[in-house]
Amino acid sequence: MKESGLDLCQKAFDRLKAGKPNNKKFIGMPITPSVVSQEAGWDAGYLKRDRIIHGPLIIEIDDFSKLQKSKLARLQSKLDKANSEKEQEKNKAESFEKKYKASLAREFMLTEKIFELEKKMNNRVWKL
Repeated sequence: MKESGLDLCQKAFDRLKAGKPNNKKFIGMPITPSVVSQEAGWDAGYLKRDRIIHGPLIIEIDDFSKLQKSKLARLQSKLDKANSEKEQEKNKAESFEKKYKASLAREFMLTEKIFELEKKMNNRVWKL
């Protein structure tokens, strides 16, 4: 028995949801009725919103698409937050590095000053 176009579209939609389309160009693409139609072997306009028989599948595709967009938005929000935290930590590290280098420079300057003073003191002690 030959499968109906709608059955082929349902199977195509299932493959797309699983991330295993027959047509590799659809990997990672948003799933739309047009993409489902093409994955099923039809032209992009096969599934039509005004065809009653296509309605349930189109609703299922739309719901899945909204869910994916919502998940993507949440993931993007988490990524943005992580990137912001990373940038803050990087700025803190740079600030600590500047302070460390400045304190090291002071230490070297003070050590040099102590050395000069000790040298002057030693010269004076022997001249007395």
